[in-house]
Amino acid sequence: MAESDIASFSIQIFLVTFILLDTVYVGFLIKQGGLRYFGYGWNCVEVINLVLFYILIGLRIHVYIYSSSDLGLRSNSVSDPYEFRPYSSVIQYIQLYSRLIAFNAVLMWMKLYKYMALFGVFRSLIRALEHVVRELVGFLVLFFCVLFAYALALYGGFAEASEKFATLDNCFFSLFFMLLGKYELTPLYQAHRFFGPLLFFTFLLIVYFLLFNLVVAIVIDTYTLISVLMVSDQKHDPMLVFFYVYYHKVRGIDLFWLHAEELGGPGDQKIKLTNLPGVVIKKYLERSNKGHDKGYEVTEGPDVEDVDPDALEKIEVDRVQLQKLLDENPLLVQMLETDNAAKVIRRFNERAKQPLTEITELQERVYRKLERLEKSGIALEYSEVPAVESVRKGLSEQLQRLQAKWKQELADVLRTAAQASAGLIDLTKALENVQMNHNTLVRELASAEDEEA
Repeated sequence: MAESDIASFSIQIFLVTFILLDTVYVGFLIKQGGLRYFGYGWNCVEVINLVLFYILIGLRIHVYIYSSSDLGLRSNSVSDPYEFRPYSSVIQYIQLYSRLIAFNAVLMWMKLYKYMALFGVFRSLIRALEHVVRELVGFLVLFFCVLFAYALALYGGFAEASEKFATLDNCFFSLFFMLLGKYELTPLYQAHRFFGPLLFFTFLLIVYFLLFNLVVAIVIDTYTLISVLMVSDQKHDPMLVFFYVYYHKVRGIDLFWLHAEELGGPGDQKIKLTNLPGVVIKKYLERSNKGHDKGYEVTEGPDVEDVDPDALEKIEVDRVQLQKLLDENPLLVQMLETDNAAKVIRRFNERAKQPLTEITELQERVYRKLERLEKSGIALEYSEVPAVESVRKGLSEQLQRLQAKWKQELADVLRTAAQASAGLIDLTKALENVQMNHNTLVRELASAEDEEA
């Protein structure tokens, strides 16, 4: 008996220590992320789990203090069978403790889903479960409306026929038993041979053939969508990557050089959002919901023109965020012609530089190269190659021959031109003589005609 008590006490000490450490860890995460910590559903489950643990611890402390102060509940008199013990004063706290610990046990095991998502085998299933829960909220509203309508119908029309429909609570339970298939139709049939069975069959028709199939469709559609989106995340199992990196760290092996090209340099880690193409900006705003965080309007499929340019100028995208965006959008990879975020940042950072800045950097590089040349000297020494020298001489001789021949031919052309010029001069003089003779003949003929007249 003593050994079991020691084991129970040790387990309780371990549990309390674990709760305190978990509280410190959750507090640290809340301090780092603020209210964004509660944006993830499993974090809310963990906080509720811790709050219930502290409520349970408070109930146990309260019962212990109350029992210690009550003379009838002290440990030295509890074992006396002839003395009455007033357990009724603490039984309500003990019952509340039992119910809370039962509910908290469910939350404790449900909290494992948060950490199971780290394993690639369960990752898509957990993500599908998260999205299905969001989709089923609307379905539950619809289902409750149908259930409440039929409960009112049973209560209003058949309350006097059977005790199962005497209260609204009983009507709800009866409808649930109808769904399970373990329900006798005799009370409905005896109450009314037509409307009783009609109400039952219409309820099954709406719930079984419409609402339940709607649930199946929601689950299948969500799982298909998550499976497509998680294709890029399933390239590497997160836990296997962690153990792989940790193993190499213990061995002292640097893994950075293996992914240096993929990770990029120091200047390839951040980029202004406005330097990226418009379609990338739109996808980024849709994914990270930066519009709502910054206070300006961003609706479904936001246009870049609808967002304040000054607000966009302040947003910087790091390499990890951009890589995640590329992994989730294969169309962006095709448009940018690369799936490496570092290359995209390098390309658009270079395009965003001002022309004057580029000219200044180019001048500085030229000046630095000139300084290095001046310091190293420009005296060049080289040995003479015989073959090249013979080729040079041959080319020089051929060039001289061509020049002499060209001069001789040019002189012949000039002489021929001079002879042609002299001939043209003689021809011109002869034409002048002919013209003079012609004029003389004309005058003589004119004078002869005058004399005859």
